[in-house]
Order: sequence, then C-alpha cells, then structure tokens
Amino acid sequence: MSKTAGALEHLENLSVEERIERRAQELYVERGDQAGSELNDWLQAEQEIRRAERLRLNIERLQALSQQILCDGLQPAELLTTIGLVAFKVQHLARQMQESSSEPEC
Repeated sequence: MSKTAGALEHLENLSVEERIERRAQELYVERGDQAGSELNDWLQAEQEIRRAERLRLNIERLQALSQQILCDGLQPAELLTTIGLVAFKVQHLARQMQESSSEPEC
C-alpha cells in the first residue's frame, strides 16, 4: 500500500468531527500559523468535510441502486426512468446548493 493510500485510509477511519478538526488545523498552518481567523478556518473545514461526506454517501447510494438494477433485471425503459429520477434529484440538490449557503433539503 502506498503512503498516500495509507493516509487516506486512516482519514476515512476518523469521525467527521475529527476530519474537520484536522482540516481546520491544515488551513491554519497554510495561513502561516497566524492567529485571528481560527473560526473561519473551522467553518471552511466543516463545509469542505461535510460536502465530501454527502458526496460519499450519494456515491454509496448510487452504487447500491446500480446493484439493485442489475439484480432486478430492469428493462431499458425502466432503467431510463430510474436514471432520470436520480438525475433530477442531483440537479435539484445542485441548484439548492448554488442558490443558498444553507444545507440542501434531502
């Protein structure tokens, strides 16, 4: 296993809060350890980590849906309908995220 892969695997084993804390520390260090923006570092880290976590969960859901589609043997028309509904949901969530800084409705 490469050093990078090992580091990523280790991060995946951390809780969301621990990942936020580590990312906030990284941002602080990137700014040259200058005091005064710790809250901004934390908020940025929280936004990045939570967005990544939502993406990970959505990918898992799509993988499960794909597996279900393969197991159920859906016909092409049924498959297109299912894909269309998923695409609509993704577009809706993307619009919500662009229009506001609040969390999208899921």
